[in-house]
Amino acid sequence: MFTHKNNSDFSSGITRYLGIYGALWKNSVTRETMFKGNFLLWIVVEILWFAMQLCFISVLYLHTDNIGTWTKWQVVMLMGARHFIQQIFQAFFLINCTNLSELVQSGKLDFLLLLPVNTRFVVSLRQVDLGAFVNAGF
Repeated sequence: MFTHKNNSDFSSGITRYLGIYGALWKNSVTRETMFKGNFLLWIVVEILWFAMQLCFISVLYLHTDNIGTWTKWQVVMLMGARHFIQQIFQAFFLINCTNLSELVQSGKLDFLLLLPVNTRFVVSLRQVDLGAFVNAGF
């Protein structure tokens, strides 16, 4: 089915897009290090929000060991897994989704449409939220 030429075209395309994605990551790291205070403050806010959720769970289980069949630590694991998935989603996709309207209003989307690369790739993965990775680790 696949000839050698098509397979090499596919691998060169993957290599090209990995290189582009590496450049986008480098740009995101540079952007985050320019605003260190904002980066650190956002991490602190997310950690405090997660701590408040854990405190809420502690209050729920203050006078009981189980709610239904769920123990306190099962709910904590559920909240931790939800937090991890949410932060990974935020790191890769949510930041780009929220910036889409700004790209349209500022006219930067027109520039991205002219690039010789898949527009959905660039618009969806243009920025990476590095603070969300730190928060996912918690």
